Amino acid sequence: MQAKLPKFLKPTSNGSFVRLGKNNDGGYIIDKNIMQNADCLVSSGISNDWNFEKDFFKLINVPL
Repeated sequence: MQAKLPKFLKPTSNGSFVRLGKNNDGGYIIDKNIMQNADCLVSSGISNDWNFEKDFFKLINVPL
């Protein structure tokens, strides 16, 4: 059986997506086109895990 999401929860971008973050935390799916337009990344992080931020910085060299 396939889950049917409400229309407002479905992605609207046809961009190129990339997964960031550790393999065992579910990760984060981000549109590369949106990342390319970023001037910086503001994040409060989670405890001492900053894998998302490291992955983001590897792809887009902006101030963290």
